[in-house]
Amino acid sequence: MPDSGGSIRARNIHKYFNHGEVKALDGAGINLRRGEIHGLLGENGSGKTTLVRCIAGMTRPDSGEILMDGIPAARHNRSKVSGKIAYIPQHPRLVPSLTVQEFLHLGMNPAGQGRDEAAGKIRRISERLRIDLPLATRGNRVPANLVTATMIVEALLKAPDFLILDEPSTSFTPLETENLFSLLQELAAEGMGILIVSHKIREVRQLAHRLTLLRKGKSIAETEARDLSLEEISRILMGTGDRAAELTPSSPGGICLEVRNLSKRSRESFIRNISFSLRRGEILALSGIRENGLDCLERILNASVQPDSGEILMAGGTPYPREPERIKMAGIAMVPSDRLESGAALGLPVMENAAVLVRKELSRYGILGEKKKESYTRELLSEYGISAHPRSLTSALSGGMLQRLILGREILSASGLVILCEPAWGLDVKGRLEVYQRILSLRDRGAGILLLASDIDEVLEIADRLLVLYNGEITAGFQRDQFDHGRIGEAMLGICGTGDGK
Repeated sequence: MPDSGGSIRARNIHKYFNHGEVKALDGAGINLRRGEIHGLLGENGSGKTTLVRCIAGMTRPDSGEILMDGIPAARHNRSKVSGKIAYIPQHPRLVPSLTVQEFLHLGMNPAGQGRDEAAGKIRRISERLRIDLPLATRGNRVPANLVTATMIVEALLKAPDFLILDEPSTSFTPLETENLFSLLQELAAEGMGILIVSHKIREVRQLAHRLTLLRKGKSIAETEARDLSLEEISRILMGTGDRAAELTPSSPGGICLEVRNLSKRSRESFIRNISFSLRRGEILALSGIRENGLDCLERILNASVQPDSGEILMAGGTPYPREPERIKMAGIAMVPSDRLESGAALGLPVMENAAVLVRKELSRYGILGEKKKESYTRELLSEYGISAHPRSLTSALSGGMLQRLILGREILSASGLVILCEPAWGLDVKGRLEVYQRILSLRDRGAGILLLASDIDEVLEIADRLLVLYNGEITAGFQRDQFDHGRIGEAMLGICGTGDGK
């Protein structure tokens, strides 16, 4: 009998990739109801994204069934299914050549309604999300947080019965996340079913009514959110509590990176007269809202743009590379914030991305053999707990597994200067702690680590010093013994500042 209240049920879902070599789902299931917020939790590679893509009709399961209102989804008209479910992926993308307004109008298919009426709907939903969309900006110029916001508005314009969001808060500031969650609670109260997919246990437990826990492709628990503590959820998912990384005092050595009076103005963001130095054997964090200068500084450090003024020097006064290909030649390890665009070639096999930095060491007479490449990749995958075959396409990796691949590739070859941009994005509790320990080990071996991160918790976990960027300038500095979540948050929002720590 169909469920009168409206529901989506996935039962005993199995899914394999790479000709059956990679098992993504192994009997997974979930029960979504209208009028509630449901959290789907699991460690990286547990099958979360694959399961929701099956529910949204974007991936066909190898076996199992999906029921909509008690009727197999296969019997429903395809357009009816897509009209009932709106899915926002972990890494949403806009059409590069269209403005945000054009993109939203295209998604609305506004035949029979005037442009003023369509614009009014866009404005009302944006106001509910409490965010100003850059309507006149083309898709390739929109920052990550506003891309996600645009996709949320686009989904809600269709008035779906169910809204699925995969890691929606990854690129949001704390205030933007709070506003999003308030809207989701309103939508659930109005009768919409919400499924939020995340590795952020604390965040989802506070928001959701019910939880489904996935591990290694299996649904291992479905429960009321209030019935399990954070520690219990963590133990069920990963067999461990959320323990902090063990941080010992740093022993800074000589300067390995010095930034002097650096300025750059662009349409997206700017920095103004930034100066700081990084020493070997320490972790220096620059933190703030990305549009307040972090993204601009990252583009200068990855040599995709050049500063308007100022200079960057490495150890011994050597000028910092001004061309992307020379960064690796200079022995600099870099993990970009946008892993899809600049972190990996998604259309190539995993082993091509894994071995790109060690070709010279592994090759003979300039030729890198397939066996050596595959053997090296297997070791890296095992070392970093990445569930993949060396010859499978990189695009098949989950977001967390892709981040592990990029981090592992860069960290294994690092020695001197290491630049990490949002290194814990997309990682679950266990993966994040493992990465933190590896970063601390690098520091203790004498590497100088520059951490660009908008996540305060990440900074508090491992940084020795912190500088806050606000409105393009360094407005506050903190030594580790001065770290205070509230004060740092206020500095990131421009409420207060301090001169210590620089």
